[in-house]
Parts: sequence; structure tokens; C-alpha cells
Amino acid sequence: IMQEIVRRIGVACTHDKHGRVVWDVKVSASVSSCARSHGDKEFELHTDASFESIVPRYFGLHCIKQDEFGGGLNQLVSVDHDIIPRLTVEQIDGLLETAVRIKIPPEFIKADGVAYTVRSLLSFDVDSQQYMMRYRQDIIDRTDLSGKQATLLRDLGFVLTECQNRAPLFQIPEKSILFVDNCCFLHSRTMVKDPTRHLRRIRFHAK
Repeated sequence: IMQEIVRRIGVACTHDKHGRVVWDVKVSASVSSCARSHGDKEFELHTDASFESIVPRYFGLHCIKQDEFGGGLNQLVSVDHDIIPRLTVEQIDGLLETAVRIKIPPEFIKADGVAYTVRSLLSFDVDSQQYMMRYRQDIIDRTDLSGKQATLLRDLGFVLTECQNRAPLFQIPEKSILFVDNCCFLHSRTMVKDPTRHLRRIRFHAK
């Protein structure tokens, strides 16, 4: 049903070199699976596919089975309403101007073999007059950052931690689908306690 909805309103993005459009978000016992979505650990605030040259504008999560033990809870944080007001003008300008190297996780490398992209973490959409963000802290390559750039990312991390600490937790009801603007909201997940928890994800652009 989620794929059918997306066909009507947008164009789905592939996840990997196999061309998979729908991705299972569940704990995997396979040692070959290194995707964070297949683990049970907490996943801090991030945007989906921040490593893509063009980040999918939207994603959907279809809850097949909830975590019966109260884990796997979600949070949403708005870029414009929660993050930007906590940044200084200098920090905003720095994030707009600073391009960083973002590593592509091995499971999401496409057939072209490209292993990273270089982009700024923050942008501003003139048409909608909104700030948009791409972010996942663990895949940002910090090797060649200047001291100023490293401080900028550290301060952004502090802001995101504050936002995450304040954001309400919620659980997607079973048989429900949550659609999120992936450029205007960051999302997180608490530790999964039920290994049978199962969601399906789709990433897409609007038509």
C-alpha cells in the first residue's frame, strides 16, 4: 500500500545497487548486515540518505509490527522551528558555506561505486523560504576539517542533542504509515527492545 501511495504522489528512490525501493527496518541477526536500521542501538537525530548528491525529499515508514516492550520510539525535530533558532547567525552562515565530505555507508553504495559526496549540511530554499538540512554525524569525514569547521560541527552537535532531549517520543501505530519531509525534519529512534519490531521504509521525491 505504501508503494501505491508513493506512485500516485511521487517518484521512489532506490536504496542500493540492487535497486531496492522498499527497505526493511528491523533487527537482523546476519553478520553481513551493517546497516544501522538493522541494529537495535539508539539512532540519534539524522536525515535519511544524507550522503546522496540529491537527498530524497520525503520518506515513508510503514509500521508492520510495533516494539511490544516500549523501545524503538521515534522523535521529529524541525529544522526551521527547533534547530535554526538555537544557532547564531555566524553558525548558520558557516553551515551554509562549509562543504563537508560525507561517506556513503557500504550497504548503500550504488552500481557506480561512488563512496562519498561533498555537500554543505545546510541550505536555504528560496521558493519555500525554508532552511533544509542533511545530517548524519557518524558518516561525516572529519579528517581534513579545519579547526573552525570542527568547532562548527561540534556546536551543531550540541544544538541537536538539546533538541533531541526536548522532543517528544512517539510510536507509529501498527498498520499506519508516517510520511516525513526529510529535508525539513530530522528524526531519531530510541533503542529497540523487541527484536520482532518491523517497519518498511520508502524514500521519494514529489512529482
